[in-house]
Amino acid sequence: YSFCTLLVKIMIRLITTICASALVAATPAEDAARGLLKRVLPAGRDAEFTITIKEASVESVEVSNGDNGTVNLKGTSPAMVSMGLNHYLKYSAFCQLSWSGDNMNLSSPLPKVVGGSFTLGRQAKYGYYENVCTVSYTMAFWQWDRWEREIDWMALNGINTPLAFTGQEYVWQETFKSFGLNDTEIGTFFSGPAFFAWQRMGNIRGWGGPLPQYFIEDRKNLQLQILQRMRSLGITPVLPAFAGHIPEALTVHYPKMNVTRLPDWGRMPDQYGSVYVIVQTDPMFATVGKKFLQLQTEIYGTDHLYNADQYNEMTPPSSDPTFLKEASAAMYNTMTEVDSEAIWVMQGWLFLESFWNNKTVEAYLSGVPDSGMIILDLYSETRPQFQRFNSFFGKPFIWNMLHDFGGNMGLTGAMPVINTQPHLVNNDSSFTMVGVGLTPESTLQNYPIYEFMLENNWRTSPTGLTQWIIDYYHRRYGSLSPNTQKAWVEIQALVYNLTRPAGGRKSAIELRPTLQTTTETTESYSDNINLVSAVKTLLLDSSVYGHSETYYYDVADLTRQTLSDYSLSLSSNISKAYNAKDIQLLTSLCSQMMELISDFDTLQASNKFHLLGSWTSAARKLAQNEVDADLFEYNARNQLTLWGPTGQISDYASKQWAGLIRTYYHDRWNLFTTTLMSDLRSGTAFDQKAFDSAVLSVEEQWQHSKQTFTPTAVGDSVEIANKLLEKYFPSVLPL
Repeated sequence: YSFCTLLVKIMIRLITTICASALVAATPAEDAARGLLKRVLPAGRDAEFTITIKEASVESVEVSNGDNGTVNLKGTSPAMVSMGLNHYLKYSAFCQLSWSGDNMNLSSPLPKVVGGSFTLGRQAKYGYYENVCTVSYTMAFWQWDRWEREIDWMALNGINTPLAFTGQEYVWQETFKSFGLNDTEIGTFFSGPAFFAWQRMGNIRGWGGPLPQYFIEDRKNLQLQILQRMRSLGITPVLPAFAGHIPEALTVHYPKMNVTRLPDWGRMPDQYGSVYVIVQTDPMFATVGKKFLQLQTEIYGTDHLYNADQYNEMTPPSSDPTFLKEASAAMYNTMTEVDSEAIWVMQGWLFLESFWNNKTVEAYLSGVPDSGMIILDLYSETRPQFQRFNSFFGKPFIWNMLHDFGGNMGLTGAMPVINTQPHLVNNDSSFTMVGVGLTPESTLQNYPIYEFMLENNWRTSPTGLTQWIIDYYHRRYGSLSPNTQKAWVEIQALVYNLTRPAGGRKSAIELRPTLQTTTETTESYSDNINLVSAVKTLLLDSSVYGHSETYYYDVADLTRQTLSDYSLSLSSNISKAYNAKDIQLLTSLCSQMMELISDFDTLQASNKFHLLGSWTSAARKLAQNEVDADLFEYNARNQLTLWGPTGQISDYASKQWAGLIRTYYHDRWNLFTTTLMSDLRSGTAFDQKAFDSAVLSVEEQWQHSKQTFTPTAVGDSVEIANKLLEKYFPSVLPL
């Protein structure tokens, strides 16, 4: 009897448990959020979090201490749950996931939620991400594993409206085929993967191509993965739309079509520039535009947000208000005739050009209803356009931090601006701000400034900068020694405290050598001696952090900046020695420059995030044969260096990467220094034009070089940093 009774009780308990489990079965949204936790947290730790998602008209997330050491995440979407998780990891558990290393040493049991609980909302509706250039300068060769991590990072940081531009070449190909073009005719229109951004905007055509068909289809399949993951997390992707740019062959198939050619961009040869565009009043503009959107919707679905830029860095052919209104109306109408809920997400970058004034901007924007457009004020931290143009004459806009051009790696940022301005604007009812965003041309640098800006997705007022930087490095390293804290407070004041940033910072090493060394892009915003002192202070407690990935990255990156700044003064002194005709001093300084270049490469080779080999190997992995692998590697090399057939935008996207330094930059400087010394000895005046012609030959040979570069770091960053700081700055003491 007792056995039967026990068996019945066990069965009742089992049935009760099963029924209870069925009653609380996770929803698809909760499953999506759980998947993110599994990917982000150490193995098995997601089980210590409970997830509850209930949709509501106002987005929010509540994070609280649960039973038995758990943490409860209750939000209105997977994206909000993810944002709440990240806030908990940062401010309660002192962990971090970043572009430049992770600290995910989550203690066990879970740390308690500070204050017992907290609730986050959104400062504004949209948390935007990406510049149209980011897809080329950063993401050109990404595959699914890297995209998966980036999408998780977006969700964690409150980004809910990113560009999703991958795979559009497949849709364009199908669109133009429907109008009778063959693969060859379409192929001359598509650029290579490192230059997609500018081909899509109508700046160039064909450069870096042609694309193999399997690659076009691979990118299509990748886009399907990207969109599925974004949508499952509650992230709304922005897809492309038609802006009028067409292959030249379409003008042959439709000779009566009214077309024009856009102005030359970037001094590209005619073969690769002056893109054909359909005049918006021609019926074919709407026909092609609608066909593209119909096909795109069939393949990728839609979330009703579309990006298209008619005149990016291009002057419209007419300033007539009627023409401008018709131009914008034509593009918007091609969207709404396919998707009645369409919203045009337009970059406001074009309005920085002198062509645009109150009259032309108002005319252009008047072609679209206020409810049908969102403007990305792309460079709000430095050159906000919403103030110039009366809040874009009523159009909603997103306040964005651009910060970086071409992937320049110099440490710089405007924390005081992004700490205050988004809140002032958002709280002023006279402005039509609907979101905050990041619009860098390239990412993977200056991570503190980006994490700080991203907190504006939930923060509603300014915060204390000194305490924020202390908290940031506490979570980045897991602990913070007094020397480390002192060092980072000083570094923040030196490099991230600008009130009007002026763009990227470059070293002299990465620019084509010249006797004229002072340019906007080489301006040094930091006090190098104080920066060296701060870095030496940071190194005092290196033993505290062991081989922490984040600490080692920061040591290498800061030391890189000190050497970068030092190269500017060394380059200037070389010019002065030459002009003074001091051959002995010139010889010594030229030798020092070549030694600095070698040391610079050694330092960067120790940092896995700063390797040319990672970039080129990623490019080659996209190919299915050696011919295509060589083409993709050419794309990778050319973008960083000549950016065009013969240096049309040379060094714009330069990188201080190991491998690139010891070959391309070394060889240019070696030719420059030997030429200077030879000219001075012979009494011949240095001829910059002759040198430029000679060095171009060196640069062009490197584009097709078969030299391989490792994607694996070599050396100990802390040891190398200590050695180089003592070598180049022996008299500078710690703080």
